[in-house]
Amino acid sequence: MNAWNYEGFWNKAKVYISYGNDVAEDNPLFPFWYFLALELLGRSVLAKVHPVLLADSKDDSILYAFERPTKKAISISINLVFQRCQSFVKGFTKNDCDKCIEWMDLRNIELHTGEPIFHNIKTSKWLADYYRICKILLEFQDKTLDDYFGINRAEAARKAIEALKENVKGEVSKAISDAKAYYEKLTPEEISERKLLLATKFNSANQDTRKMIPCPVCGSEGIIQGKILEYGDAKIIEGEPKIIRSVSVLPTKFECVFCRFSIDTYAALHTAEIGGQYTVQTEEDMSIYLENDYDEPDFYMDE
Repeated sequence: MNAWNYEGFWNKAKVYISYGNDVAEDNPLFPFWYFLALELLGRSVLAKVHPVLLADSKDDSILYAFERPTKKAISISINLVFQRCQSFVKGFTKNDCDKCIEWMDLRNIELHTGEPIFHNIKTSKWLADYYRICKILLEFQDKTLDDYFGINRAEAARKAIEALKENVKGEVSKAISDAKAYYEKLTPEEISERKLLLATKFNSANQDTRKMIPCPVCGSEGIIQGKILEYGDAKIIEGEPKIIRSVSVLPTKFECVFCRFSIDTYAALHTAEIGGQYTVQTEEDMSIYLENDYDEPDFYMDE
């Protein structure tokens, strides 16, 4: 009965999570692999209780769950998987179940239609809740976020989960209101001056994590920075003496020089809907590896 073996589900879920971790957070494959992994994580919960919970009752699948000879085995739908998880997993609520089913619907649209549903989905809209639900399902299996996501990603997951608990909505709402009032009073000349200030601020920001994103208050470009989660593989661009790396970042600070909206906690960033993990590209001069006794980087050619 290898198909419904608990270890099989668990190990495959971890493989799919690793596939997601290997791509940029703004890549549509990031939610694609994460949502596929969630289905396997849900099925692993039921397999841990007993594989019969995965069996469709319409045929001989129940016999397969008890390792009896049968022609074929059909498992239950993913909606029913999460509904059954409610019966066994403490803290996994109906709202959690509904959210998982909603994500599975997005997965189905991606797999079975021509609509590129994952091309415009932002991590700030779903990732924190995803981490929280995974934590609940993992604890039922005596597993941790570190076991599943790896140490660096697990740290980001814990920060995201804690941010959901913190009530900073009033504080952020006031900051947004004040910033709007300030921006509305700016003259065209003052806005032009702030464009120069933006360039100066950006150049002085951490080059490994800095990124321009639209300000949630005024829509102008603002600067977001954060903590590095991990570096991707190095790439050599053909014809260029540079090494390019993707850097996965957990945001910790945002500043807009136009409306002066500024926040520096993950909870506030999440409330302002700019708390999603993101990816930046960094450049290194290849000559530092040729002129010094550094170990050669792991890299591949970008075709």
